[in-house]
Amino acid sequence: MDFPRDSAPCGLEESPLSPYARSTGFWIGLAALFALLASACDEPTDRGPRIDAVVSPSSAVTQQNKWVILAGAGFGLYEAGRSTIFVDGVCAEVATWNERELRFLVPSGIGLGNRVVVVVRADGRRAHTAIELTGVDLPAPTTRSCDSLQPIAVYDVVEDRFDDVLDLSDTDVDWTWDTASPPDVPHDLRPDVPMEVPPDVPWDTTPPPPWQYQYVLIQDFSGNAIGRNPGADIDALVLRKVNGEMVFASDVWLYEVGPNSVTALEPTEALGYPDAYPYFPDLSWCDVQNGTVSLGGSGLLVVSMPEPIEPGDELDIYEVGGCEYAPGMSAIPEVFLVSIGVKPELDTKWFELGDGAGPVASFQIPELPMGP
Repeated sequence: MDFPRDSAPCGLEESPLSPYARSTGFWIGLAALFALLASACDEPTDRGPRIDAVVSPSSAVTQQNKWVILAGAGFGLYEAGRSTIFVDGVCAEVATWNERELRFLVPSGIGLGNRVVVVVRADGRRAHTAIELTGVDLPAPTTRSCDSLQPIAVYDVVEDRFDDVLDLSDTDVDWTWDTASPPDVPHDLRPDVPMEVPPDVPWDTTPPPPWQYQYVLIQDFSGNAIGRNPGADIDALVLRKVNGEMVFASDVWLYEVGPNSVTALEPTEALGYPDAYPYFPDLSWCDVQNGTVSLGGSGLLVVSMPEPIEPGDELDIYEVGGCEYAPGMSAIPEVFLVSIGVKPELDTKWFELGDGAGPVASFQIPELPMGP
């Protein structure tokens, strides 16, 4: 795909995918309120079938705590690295993205006053509106702004016009950027760049894949330093899907053990079928010698599931504790914290499910946020 030109500032300067400096001397003008197309807009054009365009928020534009909510329609499906919100040219952290509502955090450093918001859908369409920042509940500094954007052709649609959408005036905005930066960087939002789709680029109507939570983080909060393998001893992770299917953890991404003396150091013991419970699903009897990985009282483990973790599913973490391993002898249940994420790195934004202990900690998966 050919990209329009060198791209514009996006995110923080230290982001490897955001090499441009944040624009300065930036004051906002709004112009050209578009009207709805006539019924002929429903007809296919030479750029493919018409897709409902992004529309600006209705009058229900509000600030709620530290977040801004845009209510409207036609925002499209969310796709990581492509669906993007900019406030004064700076990428904003997205909490909710669906067809009728966008919820995002105002980036750090954005001044008070009337600020332009640019919404870029996954298919490259963009639209503009504005929010009034009053200083009430402005967010704390964040470094989580758009650190994984993908280069896409961003453009305004010519055949379609947006209902109640305010465009950005070329003459009222002073964009600055580093001309020495490489050309293929994310999302060109300069108002002076033509945003036509190249004629050889087909119109893609394929819906983007849903945001997928497939990684599980287990953190040992027991603080136990007693015994040969102190702390949480993880046997298995089981994901029970809504359709009744049962799947097990498939890959280890990270393992860190606490400072205590530990011999059960093989993290792959947490994969597959529960084997420290020989009579599974009966959890009354357990094997403390085999089949587990110890977190040492303060360690952690990151594994992935072979299928997405979705609302309505149940995630079970089996830990050797609260079970009998010899006549009259019971293993101590250890406390651990469970979170799920869309990436395996520790510095991603994990969604916390809660804490639990052996023999099994079970979590019902609620509605999940649309992004890291």
